[in-house]
Amino acid sequence: MNSIQGPLDGELYMVDKHDMPTLVGTISLHDVVASIPLSFESSVGLIPLGLDLAIDAGDNVRLYNPLLYDMYLQGKVKFEGTLGDPKASGQLSVRKGYLKYLGRIDSRLQKGKQKFVSGSIIPELNVRSMANVKSYRVSLQAEGPATQMKLKLFSGTKSIRATNHFVADIW
Repeated sequence: MNSIQGPLDGELYMVDKHDMPTLVGTISLHDVVASIPLSFESSVGLIPLGLDLAIDAGDNVRLYNPLLYDMYLQGKVKFEGTLGDPKASGQLSVRKGYLKYLGRIDSRLQKGKQKFVSGSIIPELNVRSMANVKSYRVSLQAEGPATQMKLKLFSGTKSIRATNHFVADIW
């Protein structure tokens, strides 16, 4: 599912800003299920359109991919720039949810946030989750840009490497 399903409320206007038609307004999301595409495609032939949009993620805004994650988010993100070169700022906090790892571990989210920094539309993630796997108490941490996340596994205070017996143990 690479889509958004559910209602949205808001006000949108087209105005002339910096000699360019610009979409200005606020969109409030609630009771929405969305999936983030695994890659972002750009289109060279986009119409020149400015952006000045605020997105407010309210109650029951859920990011869901059955193979990767199930997260409920809240927060605000502002999109500026142009349709061909959008810039985002703001933060979404994870209220609850799960991450999947190796297709076998459903880890419950302990904390998490997605910040939009440096004007990119790719969020910086900082997420920590916990799971009980056989005799292990496992912590999974994901940090960095969504397109280049660094994943770390811990059991207690020790880092788990994919080459040790842990991976073989959970299969």
